[in-house]
Amino acid sequence: MSAYIRALDEALADRFEAYRAHLAAAPLAAHTRRTYAGRVAGYLAWLAELDPLTRRRQGDPFTDGHARDYTVRDYRTHLLSAGRAKPASVNLTLAAVDHFYRFTGLGPANTRREQLPQAAPRALDADQTRRLLRAAERTATGPGGVQDGPSPACCCSPGCGSPNSSHSTSTTCRSPPAKGS
Repeated sequence: MSAYIRALDEALADRFEAYRAHLAAAPLAAHTRRTYAGRVAGYLAWLAELDPLTRRRQGDPFTDGHARDYTVRDYRTHLLSAGRAKPASVNLTLAAVDHFYRFTGLGPANTRREQLPQAAPRALDADQTRRLLRAAERTATGPGGVQDGPSPACCCSPGCGSPNSSHSTSTTCRSPPAKGS
């Protein structure tokens, strides 16, 4: 990718090589280094392919913070509109580009991140529900299906056998009767 960038723009290729050297010494996991290098290479390749007039009109994204913000926002739009990147991938790319801009000394771009879809909790299917209820029933009962002692959820008078001795004698049991009662 570096040779491709160099063929398009010598200055961008030099920036990328300096960034890769910086990444090699950064306290990051090897996978993160590779990912950031790949995402930044993609950004720089896209930047190198922009129309020179557009680049001049927008300003230098390596010296002007506003130009950096506009350029990164345009790249974000490009990633989303090309249909090639999902929100999590776009956010990862923006994190890599922010890391690159911190390296250049300009700081991260002021760019909105994509909202990630909230995954709904997965419901139990009928078989899983049946097994869960049966396991709960087995742990609440002793041999032969008879409940051993008072229900742990019992909150009632001392006459019910609850280990909670703070109940007054006028309190009545609110727990349903145990099976077989």
